[in-house]
Amino acid sequence: MTTSNHDTHFSQQLNTLLGATHTLIQGLSNASVTCELLTQAISALSSLTQARYGAIAILKGDEIEHFITYGIDDDLQRRIGRLPMGEGVLGKTLHSRSALRLNNIADAPDAVGFPAEQPEMRSLLSVPIATSSHLFGQIYLCDKENSEPFNEIDEQVVHNFASSLALVLDNIQQRQAKERAEEQTRLHAKAFENSAEAVIITDHNGRILSINQAFIRITGYTLADVTDKSPSLLSSNRQRRSFYMRMWKELQEHGYWHGELVDRRKSGEAFPAWLSISSIKNSQGQTSNYVGLLSDISERKRFQKQIQYLAYYDSLTNLPNRALFNDRIRQLVASAKRNSGSFAILSIDIDHFKNINDTHGPVVGDKLLHQLATRLLRTIRVGDTAARLGGDKFGITVTNLSRPEDAAITASNILNSLATPFKIKRQEIYITASIGISIFPADGNDATTLIKHAEAAMFHAKSHQRNHFQFYQPEISANRSKRLRLENDLRQALDHNEFVLHYQPKVDFNNWQINSVEALIRWQHPT
Repeated sequence: MTTSNHDTHFSQQLNTLLGATHTLIQGLSNASVTCELLTQAISALSSLTQARYGAIAILKGDEIEHFITYGIDDDLQRRIGRLPMGEGVLGKTLHSRSALRLNNIADAPDAVGFPAEQPEMRSLLSVPIATSSHLFGQIYLCDKENSEPFNEIDEQVVHNFASSLALVLDNIQQRQAKERAEEQTRLHAKAFENSAEAVIITDHNGRILSINQAFIRITGYTLADVTDKSPSLLSSNRQRRSFYMRMWKELQEHGYWHGELVDRRKSGEAFPAWLSISSIKNSQGQTSNYVGLLSDISERKRFQKQIQYLAYYDSLTNLPNRALFNDRIRQLVASAKRNSGSFAILSIDIDHFKNINDTHGPVVGDKLLHQLATRLLRTIRVGDTAARLGGDKFGITVTNLSRPEDAAITASNILNSLATPFKIKRQEIYITASIGISIFPADGNDATTLIKHAEAAMFHAKSHQRNHFQFYQPEISANRSKRLRLENDLRQALDHNEFVLHYQPKVDFNNWQINSVEALIRWQHPT
């Protein structure tokens, strides 16, 4: 081939290389380099340098992401395998970022990196695909078709191509990084707008810069209403100045604060809120912004109140239950001890209430209890407590007792109020009640003892004279304890076979004949 023809051929191949490079740059529109583009590139490059074999290795971290070959069939590629990452001449050039040109691979047997059964490959040209800051991969060319070694011109051509490819890959990475950053920004903006919590962003002086839709929904204020204003416009004035001083102190010391407060909507309505505030630092470590997250906890508060109500109030009568009644008695005990005062406990039980339920049904019974609770509230004094202790049992506190007769007056008023029939479902139902009274401190110094003695007095009234009230007397407890012990001993006697049956004959004195017998049960009590 003449010099002129050689120059023409070289010019044509160079144009082909430039076309392949241009095609790669065109691929930037897809923000990726495909195997097809890499195949076109190594093919053009191998043809330009007259290499029999060629390969491009593209890295992803420390692993080869793409390995595109030219002139190597499947069987040969299977025997060669992937290029080693850290061994042999190929691995060394990959990590040294330096070009390597060998006229005879056999001259460096310790650095070849190909398996022993490789075909004969003499010359090698390896050039890194790299920028000044990043290594993207390596270009490998083996054996020129004319068996001549690769020369400086070949190395320059491949180097120029590798540099162009590195710029392409670098642009792709930058574009992908920019797209990821933009996508992250879009996600943050979407999260900001769609957050269920109100988000407030202020400058370092606490002036509002931005809010989200949840803020508008919760507070009623728009962005135009709050821009460049202080979040204090939400203040309900229910927190003291010391509250905000502690909040800012913690925020300045720790960069974070959270707590509960009461804010005010644009409409003027106050609402409970949970607020979290974080400070944002700039590159100099100075506070540049504050971000607040505000939640309306009105529903949570209502739920808490409902739970508290169910724990301390009777759902049928809306009166305090036994737990709250006991707590209030403990408070009365503590107050009376401090002030040397006195108060009374009334234990009320409806007479024959079971008969009402059995006759009229539980629905009527419930309505009766509800109306009874209303009458009790109308009868007792302001400051006293009426409670449902369970079933048909109620409790009353009579506070600021100057004499025991004051408790008797309240008990009489309750009995008189029950004398009027209850009208339920066009029926008139008459009831009476038995009431027991215990007095602090004469009948006990604690809530448990006072309630126990009031109930003992109530049971005494119930067993002796219904529709009556009874003050507690020590003998009532003694008799009740004796009765309870007797009932308990009788149950144990049945279990332990302590009862013995005896037959006693009855004799007719006229003829001295036994005409009948008496059956007697004797109790062989262990004591």
